[in-house]
Amino acid sequence: MIKVRSLRGNRGAIIMMFSVVVLLLITAMVAMAVKLSATNLLAVGNVQTRAGAVAAADKVIGQVLSMRPGAAGFRQARQETVDINRDGVGDYTVALSAPVCIRAQAASSAAAYSVTLAGYAFEDRWNTLWEVSAVASDERTGASARVTHAVRYQMTETEKSMFCG
Repeated sequence: MIKVRSLRGNRGAIIMMFSVVVLLLITAMVAMAVKLSATNLLAVGNVQTRAGAVAAADKVIGQVLSMRPGAAGFRQARQETVDINRDGVGDYTVALSAPVCIRAQAASSAAAYSVTLAGYAFEDRWNTLWEVSAVASDERTGASARVTHAVRYQMTETEKSMFCG
């Protein structure tokens, strides 16, 4: 006669094998979750560092754009250190290119953005367009960002000839 073995005797071994498989699956899921969170943390850090670089470049460009083209220091390239988080240590080095006059166009008294003042002549007024660029970099992380702004200044004929060619 053939004896049929009962599964009762192997029940402990089956439960143990099932437990090992479940434990391996849980370990793999935890390992993937840790790796994914580390990758996400790096991505968020990169975005934050880039945003800081853009803010540093914007700050320096804003200082230049608050001047008139004839002001001392307006048309000079320079390098500045910016402390974004205000801890007393420079976070980003910003290399500012000299502003460049891109074009000059005679202003019209009919333009919607022009202010008309009594007795003010528009014949000698020019709308000039200037481009200002800066590159901010963080030596610690190697992050960098280039920011370019354009601004319009209204100038007299004499100013246009002197500063805008």
